[in-house]
Amino acid sequence: GRPVIPSSAELLLSAWGSMHRMELAREGGAPLLRLDLPWLEEVYPASRIQPLQRGHILLKAAGFVTLRSEAFFWLGMRDGAADRTRERVQVRFPRQEPVVLSGGKDEELRVVFRRPRPRWLKLADLEGRPVPEVAVKSEIFWTHENHCCFPQAAEELGQAFTDSEGRVELVDGDFEYGFEIRKPHWSLVDPQSCYPDRHETVLEAEETVLRMRRHEPQRLEIILTEKGRPVAGRRLFGQIAPWRCGAIDGPFDVTDGAGRIAQDRFYAEEWEALWFEDEQGRRIWSARPEQWSYPARILVELAEVRR
Repeated sequence: GRPVIPSSAELLLSAWGSMHRMELAREGGAPLLRLDLPWLEEVYPASRIQPLQRGHILLKAAGFVTLRSEAFFWLGMRDGAADRTRERVQVRFPRQEPVVLSGGKDEELRVVFRRPRPRWLKLADLEGRPVPEVAVKSEIFWTHENHCCFPQAAEELGQAFTDSEGRVELVDGDFEYGFEIRKPHWSLVDPQSCYPDRHETVLEAEETVLRMRRHEPQRLEIILTEKGRPVAGRRLFGQIAPWRCGAIDGPFDVTDGAGRIAQDRFYAEEWEALWFEDEQGRRIWSARPEQWSYPARILVELAEVRR
């Protein structure tokens, strides 16, 4: 095919808890990349302090899809798994032939750009029926190497809601997609990420189907007593599920005059734990809602749990 001059050629770098992106130098329009460790430490000083996790190349050209390489490392970098220094590294773009480099040699990587084609994501329930009105945010994803496993390096592509057929149109590209998929009281069946509302993958088909499961509301009643008498006005605390970084717990409900907390639409799988505290803020009773059988009627006697 005819030569394509990229409008943008970036190096994406990520270390633990940090990331950096920089435009690559050119020679005759072709991007140039050095893969020796001294060069890396010069352009990305953080790599001297934080161990580099990986690098990627991101290429864009008008009228063609965006390309993002697979992860690669640098010559001379320590390979912890093999307990040796890397003497050979490989750079590869999805569905294309790789190039393998060793010290003291220059290599040329031929990259083929393609034209965009239709690309769809479909959300369906366990029976295969479409799930409409699901909020979908899509992005070019490359790392979540941090304490919270949250995507720290991604480029947003767009946001939309699934239609009546459960479908949302995507920006086509040869890269790893990151999706944030949210609908109240629904969750992905098999999320490929650290969080249940995220999915990270390379797409192959024109239409990709992801399964979702609806959370069923349940009847929950908690009765709080002390020496047989109802305890009114006592706050029940909760922690949402799954665990996330940041503020994920707080007040859930308050006992009424009969010492009761009653909910007809309680979503057990959306709560990691529920608990009562004493006057000093110490937990004196706690439970995991997923372990109860529903409808659930839970009796809590403070005289017993304080022992």
